[in-house]
Amino acid sequence: MGLATPLMGLIPPLMGLVTPLMWLATPLMGLATPLMRLITPLMGLVTPLMGLATPLMGLPWFSWLITPPRLLLLLPRKRLQCRPLLTAFPQIYSSPLQGLVSAAKAGASTQIPDCATILSERANRLVQMGRSVASAATSTPELSRALEMKAREMVRLTPSLIRHAQRIAKDPRAMKELEELEADISQWAGHVRYLIDATQKANLPWSTTAERLVMAAKTGEGLQTQIKHVSTQTEKMIEIALASVQAAEREEAIGCTSESSLQTQDPQVQAEMQHVQGMVDDIKKLTPELIKAAGDATQNGSVEPLRLVAHEWATKAKALMKGVDGLSLGMGGPADALVIAAGSQDPTLLEEHTKNVKRLASTLHTVAMDSVAGCPDPAQVKEIQVAAKNIEEVSNQLAECASELMKMEEEDESPEARQATEEKKELLCRDWAAQVHLLTAHVDELTAHVTTPLDTLVSIALEASKTELAKGHLMSQFKAKARRMRRQMECLREVFDKEVKGKVGERQQAVDNADRAITFLTKLSPHVVGAARALSNEPASTLLDHYHHLRRQWASKAHYLGTNLKMITGVDIHPVLDAFDQLIHGTLSPLNTSAEDDVQSPVTKAYSTGNIIENILDDLSDSDLRNTMSKVPSAPHTGPLKKKLSADLDRPSVGEVVLKPPHQIPRGAYLQTSGDQASNSILGAAQLLRDATDRYEEEGNAIIAVAKELPQLTTKLAAFAKGTAMQESREDMTDLAASVVDRCQKMAEIANLVAKQCTDQIIKDNLQASAVKIPTLTTQLRILASVKASTQNDLSASVMLGKNIPNLMQAMTSIIHAAEAASVKDSAA
Repeated sequence: MGLATPLMGLIPPLMGLVTPLMWLATPLMGLATPLMRLITPLMGLVTPLMGLATPLMGLPWFSWLITPPRLLLLLPRKRLQCRPLLTAFPQIYSSPLQGLVSAAKAGASTQIPDCATILSERANRLVQMGRSVASAATSTPELSRALEMKAREMVRLTPSLIRHAQRIAKDPRAMKELEELEADISQWAGHVRYLIDATQKANLPWSTTAERLVMAAKTGEGLQTQIKHVSTQTEKMIEIALASVQAAEREEAIGCTSESSLQTQDPQVQAEMQHVQGMVDDIKKLTPELIKAAGDATQNGSVEPLRLVAHEWATKAKALMKGVDGLSLGMGGPADALVIAAGSQDPTLLEEHTKNVKRLASTLHTVAMDSVAGCPDPAQVKEIQVAAKNIEEVSNQLAECASELMKMEEEDESPEARQATEEKKELLCRDWAAQVHLLTAHVDELTAHVTTPLDTLVSIALEASKTELAKGHLMSQFKAKARRMRRQMECLREVFDKEVKGKVGERQQAVDNADRAITFLTKLSPHVVGAARALSNEPASTLLDHYHHLRRQWASKAHYLGTNLKMITGVDIHPVLDAFDQLIHGTLSPLNTSAEDDVQSPVTKAYSTGNIIENILDDLSDSDLRNTMSKVPSAPHTGPLKKKLSADLDRPSVGEVVLKPPHQIPRGAYLQTSGDQASNSILGAAQLLRDATDRYEEEGNAIIAVAKELPQLTTKLAAFAKGTAMQESREDMTDLAASVVDRCQKMAEIANLVAKQCTDQIIKDNLQASAVKIPTLTTQLRILASVKASTQNDLSASVMLGKNIPNLMQAMTSIIHAAEAASVKDSAA
């Protein structure tokens, strides 16, 4: 009862809500009567329909039709949602697919084959372009794999699209085929977009050149200018490619004197030459089609056919330049280094590389002029002279282009100016490499008859680099042959001075030329031997380049010497010719058979020291040699190490291992080397310097204070050389190298100050000798660090760092010991 009272209180409000609801129900009840009047006639139709359905229910096909899955066919046909997908990439690819889909939707089976043919042709062209870029993208394996995968998917999906379309055209209600066709269209469109974007990016700068032609045809502005530009660039590319093929052919022909020897040429090089020649033919055929398509696009207002041809042209142009790179492998190193220096924004580094390229061009010109002496073929002489002149011209153009590249990074240049500079860079680097390749192939062919002593040495050094067990014995042979070569050089100088020099002859100019050539060979020989000896430890690409550069200078000067000796008349020249022949063919002159190995003549001294490389660095101060040789060892190499070395090698002595020189060194051999050895060398040098500095207190000792900072810095550089540095820290490598350079230069300055105050001349000379090496070594470190930071996968840069930094640390240790000796001497005084 206690609860009833509150509930009774709720009843009046609820009753108040009932009255409005009753008011709403009254009109609704009024609508029910008309509705019932409509339903009554319809109900009258049900009875006849049920009478008709009764006999149909007994039929099998009717019961099959009215089951729920079959009833879906009575629904409106599903529309293919492909149009948004087909508008996301160029119409040249979307149009044939849209036509195929439209024919399938309309059930037009007769139109399917024509649409399928066009679709397959466009897809195959895109797949070929993707695979062409993938094969050329050797430096980016991820891109190569992705392009190849997309191309395979395109090959798989295109027939699948055609099959689905054919089935849908026959049975428009095939729901499963409709769904699978939509899925395939989505995947196909994605692969097309990826292949277009990736190939356009990989084909730079030529894809931009082609796109500018497309835009000019579309707008009608500057079309003739763009057509002329494309024609000019194509002609230059073809010229460079043909020069590289010609160089490779001449290089392969060195030493081939019969049909059988021609058949032993490197099949890989032959394939590369055929590939480049095929690319030349393709781009010759495609360029007129591109120009015609541009004209047609201007007339009919549709650029899609032009866009397809432009895409193919850019792909062919990039593939052609990659083929040229393959033929000119190792030739464009100095030019590429100059371009990298331009991108580093370091004016000092750019100036250094610019001087290197120009110095190398001058050296090659001298080599070319020496090699054509006495050449009986005027056409070959002319070709060599033209190539030497072209190298000097391209070197100057390349230096200007590098300066433009550096300015572009500093200033906001227009896209057109950037594009022009990029194209110029691509062509100039390849042109420089092709011309150097052509020149060096000619030089190597003309001087092949005088390279036997050097080929013997390098053959032993390369064999020693591949073995540890026999390395000691092989290097003993190397030293014996180096000493023999030294004695033969001394014999040649002695006989020449005795029989010719100072005597009146009818050809005084030839006498002077021969005298200068013998002097040059005497100075250069220790450097060539040292470069060959360095290959026994690490036959990296940079060391091979250095050796070939010196070898080519030696061979051309030896050829020049032999030619001038034959021109001398009025004196008895036969003893000199015999001595020269003994030098070239490796036989020992009877005049010098009793000479001791350790005679301290200038040449003997250069060979008898333990560290030949150290002597080479010291000898680089010679002004005459510096003006004739390239200071930086970056020149390319060609045939002689790739071909059969001379058969006129020394006969082995009793117990001597017979070394058969390789007929050919494969491309890429000796170029791959691990960064572990470089890192270990750097860490070992850092530890030696740390041990040397730990003996002293740094308080009041400026040299020790600076030197104690170097081991930690060089340890960090060891990580870069090994390749284990963190990705983000690699950008700081140049700064780290700059810190090492700065401290080494401070030590050199302090050492020079100590030397000035030292009263002992021997100690003073030792201190100054250690300090004078610092500028050269620090310059090399700065260049190598910049190259390593720019091309992180360059193993040869790691190898060179592994040699440069220990030499630098050794110089620092020598300064510490020499400074200590100077301090002790002064204290005693």
